[in-house]
Amino acid sequence: MSMNWQDLLTQAEEGGTYEALPEGPYTVQVASAEAKNSTTGKPMIVVKFQVMVGPFANRLVWNNFVITQDNPNALAWFFKHMAALGLDKQWFAMNPSLDATAAALVGKQAVIDLAQKVWNNEVRNDVKAVKPLTQGGTPVPPQAPAPAPAPAPAPAPQQQVAPQVAPQPEPQQAPAPAPAPAPQAQPPAGPPPAVPF
Repeated sequence: MSMNWQDLLTQAEEGGTYEALPEGPYTVQVASAEAKNSTTGKPMIVVKFQVMVGPFANRLVWNNFVITQDNPNALAWFFKHMAALGLDKQWFAMNPSLDATAAALVGKQAVIDLAQKVWNNEVRNDVKAVKPLTQGGTPVPPQAPAPAPAPAPAPAPQQQVAPQVAPQPEPQQAPAPAPAPAPQAQPPAGPPPAVPF
């Protein structure tokens, strides 16, 4: 069978990179779900999530929902995630098969919290939590890497104002001395003049 390897390589490149997504919440839809057994023989559902909105729309994230039957905490985590995806206690009260449960997940929407981990020397995504969509079904936009907050502007320097000096009262001038009285004409010294008869 002949293969057009160049076309296949082009399709693979157009399929996007498998570089891990930035950490944060993403609104996703279950694109596929399959019932399988883990390498340790535990039943699990392998889910392929597709990012719905934001700059990483259509990117895929995989997660295994493993059923650890002898661990109550792990079971509580499994059922919490199933409820976030719309399969609550009423669903499991019907005693569905694992295949039916996987099929019922397809098309369900939720918000997943992604972290990053190193596995086989590669950075991969790790689904830390599955949460229901917000009330009203409004998709939650994914978190793009947050820009570093801009430093707060330094307050403008206050213009230094010279302290106001209280006005000093003007020195009072001493009153001018009163002018000396004008000299009176003095009669000539000597005997008084004789008065004629």
